[in-house]
Amino acid sequence: MTGESMKYKYLACVIALSCATAVAAPPKFKAEDIIEPVSPTVACITPDDLLAAFKMAAAGEQTRLQGFFDTKRCVLTGPGEKLKVLTNENSPVVEAVPLSVKGAAQGFFVAEGAYKKSSK
Repeated sequence: MTGESMKYKYLACVIALSCATAVAAPPKFKAEDIIEPVSPTVACITPDDLLAAFKMAAAGEQTRLQGFFDTKRCVLTGPGEKLKVLTNENSPVVEAVPLSVKGAAQGFFVAEGAYKKSSK
């Protein structure tokens, strides 16, 4: 893993954290909506991992954060990568899957504020 790659992941987490800390508002997405990131961001396999990744990024804990990516607990997503919302019942955390997935019991968790509705 290059230092440049880690800086990119760190920056993506910080950007997502800044988007996720907005004032609580009604959910902006509903199940089956197609969404895409506004800028590079992170998606994690649990809401707790997502929160932990944001906290690590905010604290500058790049080595610990890299562990989440190395073990595939979190992945990077970026503009143009479309996701389908499974549920938004834990707003501002959205559970979604890649658009190509036809059926899933669980998806990745993303910060609602880092995404926008996509034109299919």
